Amino acid sequence: MYSTAHRVSDASGRSGVNAYRHLHDAAFSWPDEAWTIPESTPGRLVADHLAMPSSAARVHAYLDVVAPNDVTGAEVDAALTGLWLALASDETGPPSSAPLPNPVVYRQGRVVVRYAVEEGLARAAEFSALRTFVDPATAVWRELVPDRAAG
Repeated sequence: MYSTAHRVSDASGRSGVNAYRHLHDAAFSWPDEAWTIPESTPGRLVADHLAMPSSAARVHAYLDVVAPNDVTGAEVDAALTGLWLALASDETGPPSSAPLPNPVVYRQGRVVVRYAVEEGLARAAEFSALRTFVDPATAVWRELVPDRAAG
C-alpha cells in the first residue's frame, strides 16, 4: 500500500491537496528499503482525491505512507503520530544539534512515512493538514473503477 498527499498550487496561486492510494498485488516482494516504493513500484492506483489537475500543479509539500496492504489503521496512526510528535518537538523544543532532515524518512513497525515541505511552511502544521488525506481514519477517497480492458 502506498498513499500520498501533495500540497499543490496552480499558476494562479490557487492551492489544494491532491491525494492518491495505491495497492500492491499479493505476490509483491516487500523491499528492505520500502521508502523507495513510490519511485520504483508504486502499485496500482485504486483511489484519489483531486483538488486540481495534477498536470498544472506545483508541489509544495508531500506526505507518503508505505506499508503492506494488510496494515491496520492503528499501525498507520501510530507511525503518523510518531513523526508528527518529532516534527512538533523539533519546531517548539530547544534548539537541537541535529534537527530532523527535510525530507525526512520515518519508520515505525511495518509503516514507512516520508515527508518533505518547502522552506517557509510550518512543518508540523502542514504535516497535520496532509495527514487527513492519508490516514485511514480520515481520508476521503474517490474509488477508481478498474479498467476492464486492461484485465
